[in-house]
Amino acid sequence: MLSVVMDHRAQWRRAVEDRIGMPFSRYRALRRIADRSRTQRDLANSLGVDASATTAIVADLVERGYIRQVPHATDRRCRVVEITDDGATRLAEIQSIPDGVPEVMFALSATQQRDLAGLLDVLRTAQA
Repeated sequence: MLSVVMDHRAQWRRAVEDRIGMPFSRYRALRRIADRSRTQRDLANSLGVDASATTAIVADLVERGYIRQVPHATDRRCRVVEITDDGATRLAEIQSIPDGVPEVMFALSATQQRDLAGLLDVLRTAQA
């Protein structure tokens, strides 16, 4: 399963970026910030990127009006990033875009595709 996903990941990401009009990293960050407000360090850790990459991502999302930085409640050295109303609206728009189906999936019959979709739903539910 992993090899199928990884073999088609770059193609899928490029298609998503074209549809949403921003780098995929911005979408990933926006999803995580929508879950809960975070410090940039926490965001970097959740994205698995370094501090300089996170700074660029946050700056871009702030410039787009999708997030804002606010002072940390207890630590004056930190700033917290939180989603804006525009960011929440944009995220909802992005998440309503149907996922593209990689060509390799057409090797499965319609019944096999439905079975796989059901199994993936079970895994998503178990993950929550």
